[in-house]
Amino acid sequence: MSASGKISVPEGVVNWLFKVIQPIYDDGRRTFHDSLALLDKFHRLRPRTRVFTHSDGSPQLLLSIYGTVGDSLPLIMWIPSLYPVKPPFISIDLETFDVSAISSSLPVQASGAQPTAKARRNALSTKTHSAPPTTEAKFPHVQPPLQPPPPPQPPSSAVDLMDMDNTDLSPTNHHEMLQNLQSVLNELYREDVHYVADKILTRQTIMQDSVARFHEMVAVDKTRLQAVEQTIEQTMHTLNAQIEVLTAERATVQEFSSTSPFDDEDVDTIAVAQTDGLNQLYQLVAKDYALTDTIECLSRMLHRGSVPLDTFVRQSRELARQQFLVRWHIQRITSPLA
Repeated sequence: MSASGKISVPEGVVNWLFKVIQPIYDDGRRTFHDSLALLDKFHRLRPRTRVFTHSDGSPQLLLSIYGTVGDSLPLIMWIPSLYPVKPPFISIDLETFDVSAISSSLPVQASGAQPTAKARRNALSTKTHSAPPTTEAKFPHVQPPLQPPPPPQPPSSAVDLMDMDNTDLSPTNHHEMLQNLQSVLNELYREDVHYVADKILTRQTIMQDSVARFHEMVAVDKTRLQAVEQTIEQTMHTLNAQIEVLTAERATVQEFSSTSPFDDEDVDTIAVAQTDGLNQLYQLVAKDYALTDTIECLSRMLHRGSVPLDTFVRQSRELARQQFLVRWHIQRITSPLA
């Protein structure tokens, strides 16, 4: 960041960095702030997103900041998703590292410290004195042919966002960007609050309706249970009354049987009349009742459609004729008795 409060990172890179960081990192605000500060301080670093493979073999999309630091040291930095809880992974970018730039003539200490200037001069003088003297060429007038110049290369069309001129963009300082970011976060928070409130209200309404229906079902079942309990109580009272009546009748029968002088008398002699005419009268009256019940049963079967009309008429006439004869015999037997 410059002394006037402006940042040297282009606005397009800032917007891209904000959009990329939010869905990946838990603490997106801290990650965005630190990455932006790093890019603003080291102008040779570039941001990108790449798939990082962990030690257990699992891949993950992370923010990668790469470039050179100092003269020619290429570095690559991986920002973990749990940043700042976990520190970044920093390593040398071996794909772009120039191995030939390493000097093999200088001694390297075991601790990794760089040799001093005096050690560099001693190594250079030793190499110069140990080199064999060069001999003059036998044909100094012969010169090697000149190589043709390389063909012209077309201009590269690759555009680097970090190299874009930031003078044409709107002057936005760091504090204003943070305020804009805070406004966006507040708006997202309000939208989330409204969304969650609507969801909670909808769920609350559904739960209230369900509770109301449950109370109605409980009330209906309670009413039915009370009705069943009342019916059971009434049936119990009726059964108790009938049991008391039967108990009294049984006591009466037992008392009568204990006091009756006809203990060894046949029951058939009691049920049979004294004369044959009365016995015939009993049979005729029973037959009359049976014929009446049969005619009523045929009528109910006709209403239900169990028998056709012609069968009903034919059987009814036959039963009516038999009932007429039975009643005529009953009248002949009862007329002398009257």
